[in-house]
Amino acid sequence: MDLKGDEAMAAPVTTRTEHWIAGEFRPGSGGRIEVVNPATEEAIAAVPEGTAADVDAAVAAARRAFPGWAGLDPAQRAQAVRRISTGLKERRDELAATITAEMGSPITFATKVQASLPAATSAGVADIAESFAWSEEIGNSLVLREPVGVVGAITPGTTRCTRSSPRSRRHWPPAAPWCSSRARSPH
Repeated sequence: MDLKGDEAMAAPVTTRTEHWIAGEFRPGSGGRIEVVNPATEEAIAAVPEGTAADVDAAVAAARRAFPGWAGLDPAQRAQAVRRISTGLKERRDELAATITAEMGSPITFATKVQASLPAATSAGVADIAESFAWSEEIGNSLVLREPVGVVGAITPGTTRCTRSSPRSRRHWPPAAPWCSSRARSPH
């Protein structure tokens, strides 16, 4: 999809604005925040404001999911992360158009960086997880690296899809293969 002019500033009609919690879309327990296209000053969507109750529901869902996730072997967890990468690649143009419409990023930058980096990062995480030494003998000790629990992240609003801020990149890749997680933008 090669978007030009006004077309590049329009959010795709397939964009969902609900929270994704416990395997389903949820409208959120609070009000909605209008998303304004900075180029046209038109409202392009309304998103849930993300209340403490929504965070609690997401954390509870992650805790319920954790035993099943932790019960998978590392190769299965790596494949799950690889499926995320594939899905992001498949929706790259849609994600880039949405990023451009909601924050005014140039479409080329949104496509090549903001919508492509998450796919590359998650593929890299899967690669590392597949070759990582999950157990290691050190002297007469056996060190096991196992899932430890739920990880939560609040990222800058400018990294909506990408979670690509330096701080986020440091924490999510090591956690992804073995911790169930929930990430949220504060905006």
